[in-house]
Amino acid sequence: MHQMEGHDLEVGAQVEAMIDGQRRNTLSLMHTAQHLVSAHADILWSGRTVGNQIGVGRTRIDLEFPDRGAFDRQVLETAVNGSIEDDRDIRMSFVDREELVDDPLVRVNMERMPADIERWRVIEIEGIDRCPCAGTHVASTRLIPPIEITRVKSKGKGRLRVEYETVQTEEID
Repeated sequence: MHQMEGHDLEVGAQVEAMIDGQRRNTLSLMHTAQHLVSAHADILWSGRTVGNQIGVGRTRIDLEFPDRGAFDRQVLETAVNGSIEDDRDIRMSFVDREELVDDPLVRVNMERMPADIERWRVIEIEGIDRCPCAGTHVASTRLIPPIEITRVKSKGKGRLRVEYETVQTEEID
C-alpha cells in the first residue's frame, strides 16, 4: 500500500489524474529551446550536451567543449534566437537506429544509447537538429519566445553550465 496526500492506495485502485496544460506547454517550449541551445553549441564550438534540467522558469544545460575558452554566450543566444525567428518546422518520426548513427544532425552519441532499441522516436528541427527524444515539443520554433542566457558557470575542465530563460514579449494588437 502507498501513501498519497493522506490517502491509502492499493494496487489496482482507480485514480483520477489531471494534466496541468499550462505547465506542460511551458515545458514543451523550454525543452524545444534546449534542443536549439545544444545544437548551436555543437555547431559553433563542438560543444556536447552532457546534462540538462528543463524547468518552467529556467533551464540549465551542461556543455563540454574541446576549447571552453572559445564559448561566447552572446553568440549562442543570437544563434538560438535566430533559429526561433526562422520559424523552422519541428517533426516527430520513428527512425531505425542505423539511419541515426552517421547522421551529422544527430548530436547524441548513439553508442551510449541502449543497444537493444532498434527504432527510435526522433524529433527533428528542420536543418538544425535530429535527436532521439521522448519529451514534449512545439510544432515550430516560432512558437518559442526568445531566450536570454542568464548565467554561465564553470563546471570543471572543459565544462560550462549554461542557464537560460525565455523572454516573454507582449503582443501588440
